[in-house]
Amino acid sequence: MFREIYEEAQRYDGPFMDRLTFYMVTFSGHIERDGLKLCQEWVRNTVDPDLVENPYDKEKLHMDNDSMKGMIQKGVERGELKEDTPVDALADALTDVIYGEMLCWDMAGGAYSYEERTKKFCSMFLPAMMRPYLNGNAEQ
Repeated sequence: MFREIYEEAQRYDGPFMDRLTFYMVTFSGHIERDGLKLCQEWVRNTVDPDLVENPYDKEKLHMDNDSMKGMIQKGVERGELKEDTPVDALADALTDVIYGEMLCWDMAGGAYSYEERTKKFCSMFLPAMMRPYLNGNAEQ
């Protein structure tokens, strides 16, 4: 499902910031709709990579980080982001954000909406984080 979310975000009609926000919010919304208990169980079963037996789960973090890199790299290729955009560093930071939000949502027992928390991050902090790398109207 997460590969489909990534592909849908790449096809999303709109500027870079809209596509990136769509990806992050859809990612978190999917996890929230699957349910808190499933997410908590997944985190519990994958937190120690040496104990993970399922190859998909073992590579999930790397796959999600690669997807985030793909989102940013496509922005560079489309000319929406500057050529010197630090793709890897931004992808790492944004993956840390969505995974950190997920862990906090788990630890809070679902006391708030993970998807809404991601929307708030995307509206309040993501623009400032990406602004130095945007070309022209990529922000709109």
